[in-house]
Amino acid sequence: MQAIWHWGIDMIIGTQAIHNPALDAFFNVVTSLGSKEFFLVLLPFLYWCLDKGQAQRLAYILLLSGYSNSALKGLFALPRPFQFDLRVLKLDLVPAEELGYGFPSGHSQSAMVVWGYLAGWVRRRWMWALAASMIAMIAFSRIYLGVHFPSDVLAGLILGAAWLGLFRWLEPGLVGWLSQQPMGLQLGLGVIVPVVLLLGYSSGDAITSAGILIGAGVGIVIERRFVGFSAGGPLWQRAVRLIVGVIILMALREGLKVVFPGQGEPLYILLRAIRYLLVGVWVTLGGPWLFQRFGLASNDLAVGKG
Repeated sequence: MQAIWHWGIDMIIGTQAIHNPALDAFFNVVTSLGSKEFFLVLLPFLYWCLDKGQAQRLAYILLLSGYSNSALKGLFALPRPFQFDLRVLKLDLVPAEELGYGFPSGHSQSAMVVWGYLAGWVRRRWMWALAASMIAMIAFSRIYLGVHFPSDVLAGLILGAAWLGLFRWLEPGLVGWLSQQPMGLQLGLGVIVPVVLLLGYSSGDAITSAGILIGAGVGIVIERRFVGFSAGGPLWQRAVRLIVGVIILMALREGLKVVFPGQGEPLYILLRAIRYLLVGVWVTLGGPWLFQRFGLASNDLAVGKG
């Protein structure tokens, strides 16, 4: 491992030899396209404005992938380049104490999952080209910014591809089986599976992933049965849904963060999971219900009855 790290350090230092404020700013923007903050806007956009079903599938695979990444980081507990060698510049804008361990790269893994999934969904040449470019640039940005070894990035890309492949293999049978189960079992699985994951590992972003999984799992089942939200409609409706929905989502996420205890304080794990559970419920159930209530979305259930 030491030999791989030293080779990686040489590559990072060589890459950073060309760094300047303009490139630093550019790659910080690029790297943000693989961050959880970006995905907290992208997934609601897909769910509320484009295709509810595709957004649900992508959310599940991204959250499970994110949980696995956080658990592996905790298992290996490997340093980041700027911690290993002081010659490496930390150009990422995220505070060092918020980055955690380095292996594998979460940004690279998430980029592979999200942009790879979107390319497979759209199935157009331009989308495949865009996805490949985004994955490559996000992965390279982690090296340029000094926050990941090349080996971290490669491992993240491989894991992301593995999650995509596993999902494509299991999706047809699993989705068909779940759709035939009673509502009670669907709700139970939506809660029990993330709770088991949380009991297995409950640190960092694993809490975030498990909390959203619970909220989204419950919200999706209830919304499908009682709300029947449609992501279609005029452009102005979709824009209003996105703006209003994201404002409330961020108010929930950031407002409760101020009120709830911080890391290391009593009940931190439980209340952080609850905070993100509420985010999941809002995106999948609360927002769709509100949009219909105020005439910003149509009702698929009503259309079906007609």
